[in-house]
Amino acid sequence: FPSASSANAYDDEGQRTQSLSRLYDAILDTIQNKAFVNVENSIVVRRCFRKRVHCEDEKALLEVYGAHTKDVISNDEMRIAMQIMDKIYFYFAYTYEFGFALRDEEMKRIEEDEDDDADADDVDKKDVLQQIAGDKLMRRLQNLLKRKKERLATSAQGPLIYEVLRDRKRKFCLSSSNHFFPARTGNDDSNESKEKPIAQQQQPQQKNAPPVPAPLTKLFKAFKNKLQQHLIEMQKAPRTMNHRDLMVFLKTLQSRSKKEPQLESIKKMSSDDWRKVSDKFVSVQMTEASLKPMFSEKREWGKLWGKSKPEWGKLLIALYKILPKELEKAALRRFFTDKDRVEKLDQREIVQLVLAVLRDSHSYKLDIDNDMNLEQFNTLMAQQQMTGAKLYSLDEEYIIATLIAPCLRRKFDVIDAHRFGKRYRYWPAYSDNKTMDLLNGFFTHHWYVRPKFSDIKDEILNNQLSHITVNQWNRIVLYASKIVIKCAAIKRLKATVMTNQKEGGSTANSSSNKYGVKNGDRIRLEHLVPLLIYVNLDFVSKALIQSYNNNNDINNDYGTYIKCMRHHSQLSHLARLVRETVECYGMKYSSSTANMATANSTPQKPDMSSNNINVSASAPNLYVIADKYIHPSSLYARMFGPISATSSLTAALILNDFHGDHVLYELQSVPQSNARVFDCSWLSDYPHEYEHIICGGVGCQMIANVLDMPLSCNYRRHIAAMQILMDVVSGRVQTIATDERTGMALGSMMSHRYQTVKQRQKSSGGGGGDDDQKNEAANAKKEDFIYEMFAAVCTNVCYAQIEMRAVLQSELLASALCTKNKSLSFDRLSAMFPNVSRYLVSVQEIESEKQEKIIFNNGMVKFLKNINESTESQQQQKRLLKVQSLKYQFISAQIMETQGFKTFEPKLAQIGWKLSCSFDDVPTLAIDYAPNLKLAER
Repeated sequence: FPSASSANAYDDEGQRTQSLSRLYDAILDTIQNKAFVNVENSIVVRRCFRKRVHCEDEKALLEVYGAHTKDVISNDEMRIAMQIMDKIYFYFAYTYEFGFALRDEEMKRIEEDEDDDADADDVDKKDVLQQIAGDKLMRRLQNLLKRKKERLATSAQGPLIYEVLRDRKRKFCLSSSNHFFPARTGNDDSNESKEKPIAQQQQPQQKNAPPVPAPLTKLFKAFKNKLQQHLIEMQKAPRTMNHRDLMVFLKTLQSRSKKEPQLESIKKMSSDDWRKVSDKFVSVQMTEASLKPMFSEKREWGKLWGKSKPEWGKLLIALYKILPKELEKAALRRFFTDKDRVEKLDQREIVQLVLAVLRDSHSYKLDIDNDMNLEQFNTLMAQQQMTGAKLYSLDEEYIIATLIAPCLRRKFDVIDAHRFGKRYRYWPAYSDNKTMDLLNGFFTHHWYVRPKFSDIKDEILNNQLSHITVNQWNRIVLYASKIVIKCAAIKRLKATVMTNQKEGGSTANSSSNKYGVKNGDRIRLEHLVPLLIYVNLDFVSKALIQSYNNNNDINNDYGTYIKCMRHHSQLSHLARLVRETVECYGMKYSSSTANMATANSTPQKPDMSSNNINVSASAPNLYVIADKYIHPSSLYARMFGPISATSSLTAALILNDFHGDHVLYELQSVPQSNARVFDCSWLSDYPHEYEHIICGGVGCQMIANVLDMPLSCNYRRHIAAMQILMDVVSGRVQTIATDERTGMALGSMMSHRYQTVKQRQKSSGGGGGDDDQKNEAANAKKEDFIYEMFAAVCTNVCYAQIEMRAVLQSELLASALCTKNKSLSFDRLSAMFPNVSRYLVSVQEIESEKQEKIIFNNGMVKFLKNINESTESQQQQKRLLKVQSLKYQFISAQIMETQGFKTFEPKLAQIGWKLSCSFDDVPTLAIDYAPNLKLAER
C-alpha cells in the first residue's frame, strides 16, 4: 500500500488503471468473434473433420486426438464431453472462417453495388442472400466463398477438410449417378462412376413396362369404359358371397365389433372365439348361400356348433342375430342398382358406382377409405348434381381432374409431383397387400422389402454395403442413452400416426401407413441410434442413399427394381427406422403462406416444444443439391428416399463446392401439407450444416427457385413464370399479374420450347420417340437446364383447362398463347404440351361476338387438318402430336345461329371433326375428332 504522504501515488495508480483498461478494450476488440487458435493450426478442426470410417476403435481415435489424450479417450464420459466441447467451439469459432456464417463487414461487401445501380432497388438489404437480385451479387458471394476455400485448402488440414465435405455432400445431393446400379456390386464407388454424367453411363435395358406412375389422368385411363363394364359385371355376378369372400367379411366384422356401437352384442367375443368361428367355417367351406337357410332354421345353426358351454352359447346366439343384418347391408353395397347403363343412374347410384369401380375394379383396387376423402367426394357430386348421364357426357380427364384428384387425402398433396425414388415398404403387413400404390405404381406388395437381417444391430454390424465395428456401435449407443435421450427436446417428442380409416380398422389390403410405433409413443433408443448413425457416419448414409434409386428415369423397369430392393435389403432396418423417425417424430413442414428463410447462415429455429406444431410462422426454406441431368417434371417434389436438406444457403453452396454439373433447389413448404421433416442439426457433429432430413414422400415440397452458382444464374423468375403457365392450363386462376422480368422469362422459355419441338418434328419427319427426347435432355448443354426443366414440366401435363378471360387480360399471355385475332393458338399449345389430347376452354364473361372470333377461325381449322393428316400418314411414329377434343364452356345461347357456326360446321366435317352444342347446366360447344364423319363427307 502506498504511504499516506505520497500525494501523487493515487494519481499514478489511476493513470496506470486507465491505461490497462484501454489495453484490455483494445485486446478484446481484436479477439472478439475470432478463434484463439488459428483455423489452419487448430486441432479442434482436425478432430471435427476426422474420417469417421477410420475411427473404428480407441487406437484409431488416438491417432486423431493424440497420445496425450489416452486417459480421456478411454473414459467414456470424458470423451463424450470433449467431443461435445469440440463441436461447440468449432461452431462459434470457425464457422466464419469456412463461410458457413458471414461477418457483418462481409455482408456489406456483398451488398455493395457501385458499378451497377440499376439493380439496387430490387435488392432487399435485410435478406440479401435470400433474394439475390442479379448476377453480380451471386458472383460476389461466390468469390468470397472461393477465397475462403483457397485459404483453407492450402493449409495442412485443407485436403482432409474438403475430402470430408465431399463425403458429407452425398447426403444433400439428388444425383443421377449416386444410386445403385445392378451392374455394380458391393461398395464400388470409383471416381469414374462418380464423375461420369448419367448420359454417358451404361444404362440397363428396359424390358418391362416402367413402374413409374403416370400422371393421374393417364393412371385412370378408360375410366368411363370401366364404369359401364363394372355395371354389366355386377348384373351377372352371383348375389351371394363365395367361401373366400365370406371369410374376408367375417374378419372385417371382427375388427368392426371392437369399435362400432351397433355391434356391441358381439364385442365380448375374444380372438380365440373368432378363431373358433373361422375354423368351423373353413372346415365346412361355408358360403353365404349355405349360411342363409340357417337364419330361418335356428336348429341348423345349433347343429353346426353342437353342445357348448353357456357363455359360448350366448355369444353364438348374438352372432346369429348380427350376421343376417350385416350380410344384407353388404349385399346392398355390392348390388345397389338393377340398371344396365351408366346414363340411367341417378345421383346416389352414380356415386356408389364410381366408388365401387375405384375400390373393386381389377384395374384400380384403390383403398378409398384411406386414400380418398369420401365426405368431400359426396359433397362435390351433390353440388354439381352429378347423374349418370351428366357424368358420362364429360371428358375422362375432366372427371379425374375435377372430381377424383381434389378428393384425394392431404397425404398425397400434389399427386403428380416429381418423384425422387420409390417409397419402399418395410413392414410385414405390406408383404401381401394388394391395393393400388398411387405413389409408386403397381400394387403395394410389389414394393415390400424383406429385411436381410433380424434386427438393426445385426444389420449395421454385418451388412455387406457399409458396416461399422462393435466399438463404434457401443460409442453411439452410449452417447444416445447417456446424453441425447435425456435432452428436454427429445423427451417432448411424441409419435404422430395417422388413423386407419378403413372399415373396422382392418389392416388387410389397407393403404394406411403402418409403423412400429403407436400414436403418442415416446421416441426410443431404437430410433435415436439409427438416426445418429445416419446423421454422423457419412459412409453409412452414403451406402443407404446409394441403395435407393432417386432418379426414376434410370432403372425404371420392375425387373431392375427387384434387384435394387434385394440390394437395399442389406440396410432395410436402418431405412425403416429413419423413416419412422421423420414421419412419426418430425415437425410438420407446412404453412399457410410460404416464408422466406433467414438471410444469414443462422436460420431461425422452429419451436421445439412439440413436434406436432403447425410451423406456419417459422417453416424455413430448405436447399438440396441436384445435378443438371435430372429435370423435374413438376414444380413440386416428392422425396421418397432419405435426403438431407439445409436451411442455410451458404452451407449449401459450400457443400456443392461450385460443381459445374449441379444446381441448388430452394424448397418451400406447401400450404396445409402433411409433409414432415426432422431438424437434426443440433444432434449432428456438423451443426453448421443446419441439416434437416426429408424422407418417405408423405407430402411434398415446392421448388421455389433454382440457383446455378458456377454460371451465376438465378432462376427465381423462371420458376415463377412456370407456375403462372401451369396455373393457366389447369384453370386455377381468374386473374394473372406478371412483372416485366417474369414475363421475359416466360416468353424466353416458351419460344425455346416451341422452336425445339418444331425442329425435332422437321428433322424426324413429324414425331420423335420418348427415348429420343430423354437422350436429347440428357445431352443438353448445362446452361440449358432451365429450358429442359420447362420441357419436362410441360410434358407432364395431360389435360388443359384454360380460363380465356384471364389469358386475354394478360398482355404477355395473350401474345404468347393467342393469334392476332385473340383466339388460342393450338399449334403452339400442342407443341408445348405434347401429351394434352383434350382442351377445355372457358369463355365465361366474354361477349358473344368475341366468343365467335375466339372459337371459329381458319387457324384452328388448319391445325386440326394437319393433326388429322399426320395421324393418318404416320401411323408408325412412336409419338404423335394428337388432339382429340376441343370444348368451350359458357358459350352464348345464340352461338348456333352465328355465321361462324354455320360456316365452320361443314368445314370441320370435311376434315373429320364434329361440331356440336349442348345447353344443359353449363352451355358447351364441342369439336370432337370423328374420322368416320370425314369418310361420310367423301
